[in-house]
Amino acid sequence: MQKFPIRARYPELVLKRGLLVNSEITEWVRRCIEDLDIEPKSVDIKLLNEQHQPLLTWHLVGAYPTKWSLGDLNASNSAVSIESLQLYYQRFTMDKS
Repeated sequence: MQKFPIRARYPELVLKRGLLVNSEITEWVRRCIEDLDIEPKSVDIKLLNEQHQPLLTWHLVGAYPTKWSLGDLNASNSAVSIESLQLYYQRFTMDKS
């Protein structure tokens, strides 16, 4: 039996961070998810060291959000609210910095 190469498949990427208001990313996500104005973008994700210098950079091509969620909001708790963003992308490359 002979096998032929097929296009690579990638799982959707989940990113988490502390909630930011008035962010360009939040506005892009809102337009894609709420208004169904899906605009794929190139996205760079950087892994930083302790001095905030990039160690690795992932370049996502044709990325757009498929899910956005916010952690529990509790007025009696002083914890940071975490937002979670799930991205679909066509492919990626990686650079060492």
